[in-house]
Amino acid sequence: MKISGYILKSAQDSFVPRPNSFETFGLDFMIDEDLNVNLIECNRSPDLSFSTAITTNLSERYFKDLAHLFVTQDLHKVNKGKINKIGDLKLINLKD
Repeated sequence: MKISGYILKSAQDSFVPRPNSFETFGLDFMIDEDLNVNLIECNRSPDLSFSTAITTNLSERYFKDLAHLFVTQDLHKVNKGKINKIGDLKLINLKD
């Protein structure tokens, strides 16, 4: 989603750059009856617990894709902008 990139880029001046690292953000959206998408909140530490069937599914997919990123050691490719998606993870490089 392009809006996710815009949201994170708008706040990038408040991020502390750390080499060879990443940060996970949770963006919560609501869709109204007219199909308008509204941002509710952005979390720097989203809840990844398996508290409901929906969060269990999302968290399992997230951890699987994150493990793939580390096992294949593609992080250097991400940092160089050669990869922008792994599984369901959309990777946003704020250097762009």
